[in-house]
Amino acid sequence: FFSSGFKTIQFCSFLTFKLHKIFYLPQKFYFNIITVDNKDRYLFAVWDLNKILIWCIKTNLLIRALSIHYSKITFIATIDNESKIITGSLDKTIKIFNFNIKKNLLTTLKHENFIIDIYHEIQNNRIFSLTYNNYLYIWQGPKWILNKIINLELLIQKSNIN
Repeated sequence: FFSSGFKTIQFCSFLTFKLHKIFYLPQKFYFNIITVDNKDRYLFAVWDLNKILIWCIKTNLLIRALSIHYSKITFIATIDNESKIITGSLDKTIKIFNFNIKKNLLTTLKHENFIIDIYHEIQNNRIFSLTYNNYLYIWQGPKWILNKIINLELLIQKSNIN
């Protein structure tokens, strides 16, 4: 796991809490979301609301800077053991992209409202996305076909009636 200070990120072992590395961030940057890949090779930071900066953790070098959304990014995570990242945004889209190649955008998943949260279910290769108006979208990979949209408010109302 990692923890973020004002200008540093500390990487620690989850089991022993031993400090493995301190990563120093650029001085004039403010990051609203930070995550790492599941092998602790890359650090991803959302900067200036809709830009993604990618660093190699081993070398502390910035390797990519991407602008793939038109509005504030609300979610970022890795989605598998490859070099794929998933992002959600207030521009009402989820973007899945490969950050290791130049033509990186793989898929855009459109929604009717702002994306506020995303969950990738690895076992069944599904993405669950929650929008601001409480709709749950279920996308089936690997082609990310929209499988179902559930109105959570209506579902709660129905469960309260019974």
